[in-house]
Amino acid sequence: MASNESSAQNESEIELLRLEVEHLRGLVGPSETSYGQLALDALGARDAAMKAEFDAGRARARVVELENEVRRWQRDFVWFRNGIIRRIPLAQSVLRRLSLPKTYLRPIIVRSRSLLALFKR
Repeated sequence: MASNESSAQNESEIELLRLEVEHLRGLVGPSETSYGQLALDALGARDAAMKAEFDAGRARARVVELENEVRRWQRDFVWFRNGIIRRIPLAQSVLRRLSLPKTYLRPIIVRSRSLLALFKR
């Protein structure tokens, strides 16, 4: 009988311990395998973040490269305009006609004539 009582007591203690483990797992998390999966997920997220930072750095470098190209094109355009086009009188007149509409040029011409008339007096 003593062995029956001790085995019953052991089983009840085991059952109490199982209930305590279930309670603690409910508070902390499901199981050790899920902790391993969580660690793998954390490593995967870290790797994804590192890849995203790398891609962002490459994109920033490409933006800087494109900005440099635009500056180079602007510099070449200014050189072409100042060095070539402005030296050709026919091209100047064509550029003036193409770049400004007549309705915009007319008041400028009238104002410049009136200002010149003031200085001639």
